[in-house]
Amino acid sequence: MIFSSHIFIFYFLPLVLCLYYLLPFKARTALIALSSYVFYGWANPIWAVIMFFGSSVDYLCGLALVRLSA
Repeated sequence: MIFSSHIFIFYFLPLVLCLYYLLPFKARTALIALSSYVFYGWANPIWAVIMFFGSSVDYLCGLALVRLSA
């Protein structure tokens, strides 16, 4: 999916924006992450897997840093 494609402009972007403003504040971050996985996975599914692995490692490292700082 390309930013200038019809699928992105007329379907994906409006759907993500509508969901973003309808969801409560705490759920918006998860929506952005999930929509990013879908966007990058649309072109090549391995990119979504790599991005999920990277964000999972970052999340776990963040939890470890919080635990070590206390």
